[in-house]
Amino acid sequence: MTPLNALSQLLKCPNYIPRDPGDGFTVHVEQQLMNLVLSIAAGVVETRTLDAPRQPSVLAAISAGAVGTGGSAVVTVTGTYDGNNSAITFSAAGDYVILYSVCTAPGTFQWTVLQCGGSGLAGPTSTLGGDAVVTSLKVTGGLGFFDTSCVESQPADAKQALYTQTQGDLTDNSGGTASATIAAISDTATKNAVATLAAELAKVKADVGGVNTLLTAIRAALVSLGLIKGDA
Repeated sequence: MTPLNALSQLLKCPNYIPRDPGDGFTVHVEQQLMNLVLSIAAGVVETRTLDAPRQPSVLAAISAGAVGTGGSAVVTVTGTYDGNNSAITFSAAGDYVILYSVCTAPGTFQWTVLQCGGSGLAGPTSTLGGDAVVTSLKVTGGLGFFDTSCVESQPADAKQALYTQTQGDLTDNSGGTASATIAAISDTATKNAVATLAAELAKVKADVGGVNTLLTAIRAALVSLGLIKGDA
């Protein structure tokens, strides 16, 4: 490296640690790996803008270093991240987000959240900078390990809890012949027996309905993940 090619050589470095540009400025990603540490003033809501990626497989790590009391910084991602979100809010030291660039169309690239965390980051467990994001799947501790704090939350009506059967076992000592019609009954003991049978059959019907609801929800989830084909 010489004074004449110093800048060129630095730009070839895979790990780029830029200086925080400060409130209102844009963060430019020049290399495959960028580590940016924000310095946030007290009592001020600051802003930064992160450039859209220009190539795939770029990692951009942004974290909050010094955060003054009551201060925060909103980083707006150019071109959105994860499809339709744009704002990431940092409000405590240690807040961080790791973004990864993916190709969404020939020559078009977009950031996606690989991992995030911290005590002050309004992050993927609920909202990320006010934008709803994924809330059930997050890569953590390196690739291949997942927790429940980063991907789309399951709908409330998915009914994916374990279903417990309610009907009991019946012993048939009637000696009768089964049919689709229950004839008129005169004695109380037989009436009670038939009423019990009808009640248990109603429970069976409800259980079958519950299992069907569960299987429908599982099927819809598997189709959305691309694990099974569905009707199309």
